[in-house]
Amino acid sequence: HVEQEMLRLPFAAGEPCELWSSSEERWIEAEIIAMEAGSTPVRQYKVQCLGDPLVVQASMLRRCFPEGSQVRVYQGVTEGFCHARVAGPSEAFRPNQAQQSRNAPDGPLDYHVMVPILKASREKATVPSFLLRLERQLLGTRGCTADKKWKKTLAAKIGVKRP
Repeated sequence: HVEQEMLRLPFAAGEPCELWSSSEERWIEAEIIAMEAGSTPVRQYKVQCLGDPLVVQASMLRRCFPEGSQVRVYQGVTEGFCHARVAGPSEAFRPNQAQQSRNAPDGPLDYHVMVPILKASREKATVPSFLLRLERQLLGTRGCTADKKWKKTLAAKIGVKRP
């Protein structure tokens, strides 16, 4: 059994992300340019961050969801992914926060953040980032039945031919 938070989809070109800066000991904003073909089994990406493009290992990146982004939030096996919008800035995600020191620094292993969202029903919630997908990441996936019409419409708008 693999926990849901252990799964990470590959990043897509143009996707906003954050890069761990060892020198600054913090996450900084970046954007995926492309996945790099390498001679090692370690996945690498070319990212745009503070000037020249960099090639970095996937382990140094995490997803970010800018405020106002249209996302899908996973609601469980019955509902699947449902529409939502990011309603504010993300905050640190620490599942074992009670066990950690309050002064523990964030590091390159804190891949997930808590993201405030506004669901289509106008219900507010704060969810871990591993339950979210940017709208464009869902074109090739299967979602709940209610979403099939939406996917078809979106695919037609951006010119994607679906089988």
